[in-house]
Amino acid sequence: MEALIKISNSKSQLNLRAKMYTIDIVGGWLIRMGDFRISAKNISTSETFHARSARWPVQSYYNKKRVRRILKLDIPKEGRYDIQFLNEKTIGVKKSNLFFLSYLQNWIPHESIGVLIREQ
Repeated sequence: MEALIKISNSKSQLNLRAKMYTIDIVGGWLIRMGDFRISAKNISTSETFHARSARWPVQSYYNKKRVRRILKLDIPKEGRYDIQFLNEKTIGVKKSNLFFLSYLQNWIPHESIGVLIREQ
């Protein structure tokens, strides 16, 4: 299962199985998290699960766009979930994480940033 959600959509609903999910930011490799958080709320039971930091922030490509793994989300029970982005205006993304290149680049507009949720 893969779901690409624009960060400007503060709420989305997904059917999730009981698995571990990785959460990648789409748009660049330099990520400034600020107070940005992601949570998943089960619609039927109202249980909320919060994503935690990924131990290994892997850089890769998805559909010819740069992505960086930043969070992991453990879903213990299958069901329909509300995916909520908290403080989405505090995240910053630049294309390159190399100092000399990122210094010359502007921050990517929030409308262009995506969140990729994948089964691990």
